[in-house]
Amino acid sequence: MIKTKIEVISLVRIAMFSAIICVTSVITVPLPFTAIPITLGLFGILLAGVTLPTKEAMIAVGAFILIGLIGVPVFSSFRGGAGVLVSPTGGYIIGYLPCTLAASLFILLFEKRVSNNTLRFLVRFSGALLGVVLCYAFGLAQFVFITKTPPAAAIAKTILPFILPDAIKTFFAVFLSFRLKNILKFQ
Repeated sequence: MIKTKIEVISLVRIAMFSAIICVTSVITVPLPFTAIPITLGLFGILLAGVTLPTKEAMIAVGAFILIGLIGVPVFSSFRGGAGVLVSPTGGYIIGYLPCTLAASLFILLFEKRVSNNTLRFLVRFSGALLGVVLCYAFGLAQFVFITKTPPAAAIAKTILPFILPDAIKTFFAVFLSFRLKNILKFQ
């Protein structure tokens, strides 16, 4: 009975975070100087990565990607389907998996070594930033490969405008993770 209860709680958390990611991913803010909008999807991804255990976070993110892959419009600007993943900016979505894994494993390795909340916040923030860098790397690589844009120009177009908004999303995801861990009562 105990194991079944834990499994059900785990499934509920996975489903809840997949839903959070689906909802946040379609919220976009267009930028006048680029065709790439700011999306809250990375916030949802980071929230899962810094809140859930690694396995649950990866399943939640993987479920979100699969939901979009089969055509449900959960990617930015209400898009869905395999075409989004092979588009110039699809690498950022693919990068969500290594982003989540890196953030979660970094926290798993280092958070237990610190005792106060300020240091725990810094560990989670650092892990999340590592994940963001990996997401940028996957997205940039695919953008450069598909568009044949020189890397420096691609960085100026697809990364630089998003550093500050992504840092803000990272901060709030980490901040909220402390509240959620208490509410979700992890073992």
